[in-house]
Amino acid sequence: MNKQHISAFLAISSLAFSSGAIAQNMSEIEYRAAEKSIVNEHKSDQLKCGLFADNDKDICMAVAKGKEKVAKTKLEARYKPANNSDYKISVVQGKADHAVAI
Repeated sequence: MNKQHISAFLAISSLAFSSGAIAQNMSEIEYRAAEKSIVNEHKSDQLKCGLFADNDKDICMAVAKGKEKVAKTKLEARYKPANNSDYKISVVQGKADHAVAI
């Protein structure tokens, strides 16, 4: 290996391991503001569901609730990154899709 390959490898590996530090730059104030935004959007979605009746309303509510849970899980993953964050998001998304399907 020559010096260019070693330098490139070190640069790539340092960038790969620094992504966790970059993701943690979200302050608590930004987190709380984003959380309030998610809650307000969920309330808005619920009001829109009021326009429907019967089964359509149930489906709309399930979609709104699932959307809120997925958004909160993604926000939590941005605020406190973990090795299994992507897995948690996938599980919540799957549960939301399942709730709509039922």
